[in-house]
Amino acid sequence: MTVTPDLPAWPLRFLAYLNERFRPGLMLFMTALLVLAHGLAAHVNAGVKLNGQSWQTLVLVTVVLFLIFFHLRVFDEHKDWHIDRYAFPERVLSRGWVTLRQLTWLGAGAITLELAIAWWIGWPFFLAIGGCLLYTIAMFFEFGIGTWLRRSIVLYGITHMLVLPGMILAVYLSVGQLSPHYDAFAWPLLAYAAVQFGMAFSLEVARKVRLPANEKPNVDTYSGQLGLRGALATILGCQAVALLLLTFVQDALQLGMRAVVAGLVAWLLVAIGYAALAKRLPARFERQVEALAVLTPFVLDIAVFVSWGLFA
Repeated sequence: MTVTPDLPAWPLRFLAYLNERFRPGLMLFMTALLVLAHGLAAHVNAGVKLNGQSWQTLVLVTVVLFLIFFHLRVFDEHKDWHIDRYAFPERVLSRGWVTLRQLTWLGAGAITLELAIAWWIGWPFFLAIGGCLLYTIAMFFEFGIGTWLRRSIVLYGITHMLVLPGMILAVYLSVGQLSPHYDAFAWPLLAYAAVQFGMAFSLEVARKVRLPANEKPNVDTYSGQLGLRGALATILGCQAVALLLLTFVQDALQLGMRAVVAGLVAWLLVAIGYAALAKRLPARFERQVEALAVLTPFVLDIAVFVSWGLFA
């Protein structure tokens, strides 16, 4: 693409790209919630409270995971360029406001910074982040079976979301040896990671739901493969399974049933909202589907924080 002289300065164009494709404020908030939830889980499992050192570590971990999400966005732009430039000509990248080459350098910088901070935090965390990086590279090449994977968007999505448990394990490893009894691979922590995976996958599905009139050729969506009702049912199903798993692990995580009940109430509100949306199909259907999907994991996180005495 040719950049014309009357375009805004490059920093403004890059900011436009970020706001369009990455939403850095929201992404930073969601990453911080992820790190705080699992950092707290690690401390609860170890039987110790957060201290100044813990907070410093979790802030640095948040920066590393935020950078991973950014380099994943850069990888996706390269991987999908041959389709997106025709399907979405209105996007900042398609219009040439930023280029793939520029994003390549920014992605490389993000990866370098990830590894540097990870090394500073400690070698167990560094090794976990290194493993996540290798997995994202495999994702970029679609594990060498992209044609087969793309036949099922659900299978494709699951394989690409599996980097998230690795990132959560990195959070568990980042806090070091909190006590002689702390085990980053303890089953309650791994189960909680699975709960997070279910919630996160529901958000990934919600992100790719479109009205029939807004579906585009060669652009895979969950609504396109599963139908609108099938996609909404998948979102609700992922969240329901996550909540069910949490009921089995809530005692081991010292949560009590109040957090689960709060999550269930939020889930019911989402289900009611989806039933209304499916009936009316409003113009802002896609945005409302995505916004409602966030309600269950957000309420659950707040309930978990309260149960663990974060706001006490």
